[in-house]
Amino acid sequence: PSAVIASAFPHLRKYGHLHRGALGVVLQAVTPTIAAALRLSKASGVLVSDVLPGSGAESAGVHIGDIITAVNGRLVDNVPMFSLELGLAEERQTVTLGLLRGTTALSLQVPVTFRT
Repeated sequence: PSAVIASAFPHLRKYGHLHRGALGVVLQAVTPTIAAALRLSKASGVLVSDVLPGSGAESAGVHIGDIITAVNGRLVDNVPMFSLELGLAEERQTVTLGLLRGTTALSLQVPVTFRT
């Protein structure tokens, strides 16, 4: 898709290869079954299934079981959308994650690390 190319091209031009942002989380899609089990009003967002020790996500306070609903104010409905939004981050930047923890909405600043 053109959105992927548009987000990848500046990194290719600047570095000669892709830098992929990482927060230190393992994610999975919120399926209708997961949404029903968690009593969510709709099956959207991504579920944090693991937080890596020593990661930016851990230091920012992201927990296993959090539902990420937005990155920098842009709604994310699935893992590919999350990855695309994270790919727009620059090196050493923080991103603002919109989260649901149970029924509480949170906003956390999480530093992005890059891997090649």
